[in-house]
Amino acid sequence: MKKNVAAIHIGARLSLLQRKLVNALLYNAYDQLLTARQHQISASVLCEMIGFDSHNSAHLKAAIKGLMETVIEFDVLEDDGETSWEAMVLLPYAKLKGGVCTYRYDPALAEKLYHPDVYSKINLSVLKEMKSAHALVLYENCYRYVDIAHTPWWDLSVFRKLMAVDELASYRQFKLLNRAVIQPAMREVNELSNIQLELETKRKGRSITDLRFLIRPNPQLSLLGMDAEDDITRTPAYKALLAEGISKALARTWILEYGEEYIFEKLDLASSQAASGKIKSSKTGFLKSAVEQDYHNENTEKKEGAGGFSGGQRNPKGIRGKT
Repeated sequence: MKKNVAAIHIGARLSLLQRKLVNALLYNAYDQLLTARQHQISASVLCEMIGFDSHNSAHLKAAIKGLMETVIEFDVLEDDGETSWEAMVLLPYAKLKGGVCTYRYDPALAEKLYHPDVYSKINLSVLKEMKSAHALVLYENCYRYVDIAHTPWWDLSVFRKLMAVDELASYRQFKLLNRAVIQPAMREVNELSNIQLELETKRKGRSITDLRFLIRPNPQLSLLGMDAEDDITRTPAYKALLAEGISKALARTWILEYGEEYIFEKLDLASSQAASGKIKSSKTGFLKSAVEQDYHNENTEKKEGAGGFSGGQRNPKGIRGKT
């Protein structure tokens, strides 16, 4: 999806659900931002886009109401060199009726969100997978720089504002900020998104004053692979993995890396071992080991399991499902 760079840098204290809603609503409206007064989307489709499985409409309404109470601030450098300040409500109107969500943007905000010179492409499928607001904010603020492979240097005060922790005294020390915010967010981005991040810092004396992130494509979840999510989620192998309790991100990774034939081989192996009572603990744990360590029928009895199996011959790189 396309998202205005200035809008990405919102310091508002939005929940994870609210941040996902911002992206999904913009994604739905983007092509008609400048031509339509209001926009509509099926509430069920909206929930699917953000990975919101609950039928608790009150929770969804509360999240939307929070967007309507959120003010966005823009500090814009004008053509004449002067800086102008603007503020506007993120979502001035919303309505839920008959399973349909109707909403609109302020025209001035719509122009900023649509501006083709300053948008950043945000991968909606990645946003759906994110589990924490800090990880989602970090992804949004880093992905716009993927083409140059690093973010700019951010002063710590600026970074704290980007992460919406600038008013929390506990994060004024970099050590605590790094341990509680940066590192957990980086781990989640690296695990669930199509990019990988590495932290760099600058010091003045003994104090860290600035930071930036090096960015590279995630070899497990490439840009091509993530964009092809719809094709992957339609495969029988993907659905079978989810039925066995494998996460969506891991199922997608395995199919991209090993292929469907290899995956079905390991699914059959896990089923046969479970049926014979040879799995001592978790079938899901065994399946993970079977896929990643290339278990075969002839060697599984020698293993002790995922909770029961360990070891095994890992499939040589480039050879998938070969016996």
